[in-house]
Amino acid sequence: MTSRFDLRIWAPALLGLACFLPRALPREPAAAPERVRSITLPQMHAPPERARERRYELDLDESSVRFLVEGNSGHLLAECRRCDGAMHFGAGVDDGDLELQLDLASLRVIDVSPGGPTVREVLGVLGDVQLELRARRVSVATSDLPGVHQDTWIGTVHLGPRQLLQPMQLWRCGLPGGRMHTQGHGTVAGVGFGLPARSWFGLFEERYTVTLGLDLAWRRARGN
Repeated sequence: MTSRFDLRIWAPALLGLACFLPRALPREPAAAPERVRSITLPQMHAPPERARERRYELDLDESSVRFLVEGNSGHLLAECRRCDGAMHFGAGVDDGDLELQLDLASLRVIDVSPGGPTVREVLGVLGDVQLELRARRVSVATSDLPGVHQDTWIGTVHLGPRQLLQPMQLWRCGLPGGRMHTQGHGTVAGVGFGLPARSWFGLFEERYTVTLGLDLAWRRARGN
């Protein structure tokens, strides 16, 4: 006859009770979390730019000039591989001149959507011409980041016999030990560049817009 205190019977029950008992006992309330405090950092203020005579030449190896052509049938992205340019800042606060020459014959397609336009049928109609930009700086705005300024330029774009008035705003960033960069973009209607307005059976007319994107690196001109 098996004893009522046989460990083979009571051992599983005692083991389960030992595991459950600590969880059944009341626990101490958790300590309230420490209140998080925010710290306001001081705002950076860039010092005003010191006006002085400076001349720069375009560093083509470190620059990027791209054309984005968009129409109803899709888009075309092309890069201009032959460019030249110069930039001059005068002794006045807003004094400045910018010149760019872009060789459209050097355009290389980077991306095109299925059924999108081609360089030959869009920009190719212009022929092997240069796009020239001549602009003067009319204002300079500082930012909260040291070494970053926004230049506003007003000038003309020359494309063969055509001339377009083109205002631009370019961000300029110059850090010690590196090239100075100016970046920005602008969009104009294709008819302004002389691009054709194509149509199918005289019903569906396609017009193009052209966006010029600039990321220009500059080096100090010799003897400057």
